[in-house]
Amino acid sequence: MKKFFRLILIILIISIPKLYSQNYNYTYILVDTNYDKSYDTSMKNYIDSLKNLLDFEMNKVIGYTDTPLYVKTPQSELSNLLTDIVFKRGNEFSLKELGNPVDLSLLNFGGIREHFIDKGEITVGDIYTISPFDNTLVIIELTGIELRKVFSKFTAEDNQPYANAKVLYQGNKIASVTVNGEPINYERTYYLATLDFIANGGDNILTGIVFKKVTPTHILLREAVIGYITSKKNIKPRLDDRVTIQ
Repeated sequence: MKKFFRLILIILIISIPKLYSQNYNYTYILVDTNYDKSYDTSMKNYIDSLKNLLDFEMNKVIGYTDTPLYVKTPQSELSNLLTDIVFKRGNEFSLKELGNPVDLSLLNFGGIREHFIDKGEITVGDIYTISPFDNTLVIIELTGIELRKVFSKFTAEDNQPYANAKVLYQGNKIASVTVNGEPINYERTYYLATLDFIANGGDNILTGIVFKKVTPTHILLREAVIGYITSKKNIKPRLDDRVTIQ
């Protein structure tokens, strides 16, 4: 049985993205029912060296926060921070590649896998726990009518995080929506920065919504967050009036 686990371990190690250039050698191991109490010390040492290297990378401090970062609906410090980053990074890409600014950004609460980061140092590992998936940013072009349909799916108790948009809820229903300070114009085209997961129907957020165009950016959400925090150093999370409940 232990030989079986040793084989699985070797396969996993070979599958790990290369942290540095190295050649790998492997051999086939017969899997049978015999239990082998001995283990390969050279393999253990190799695994330990990989772990030490990984720990070194994950423990790198990239920034600080003076207050804890939480995730909760209808808005929170961490979800606001992430949508602000997606809006900023998506806007940079859209201006350069498409010639148009991004109007708003949209994420999903379910994709934020860690719901709390304590005040103090923020590490690379913290961002990996927040965003363990290789989700990338995309720019969606859609009409104002379709964008209004997106918001019509939300309620005060069941919504998603967004940036550069403000929604007023009354009686758990949407009373008004503004994007960039203005009511949604049904006739114009809007540029929405979001994730490929959401664009592909993830969490049914955009299911049934008709897009005019989807442009991939190939920018990992995780890398965008790490880059932003690294550049800012001191993160100041905020709650604002992007969500108002009456």
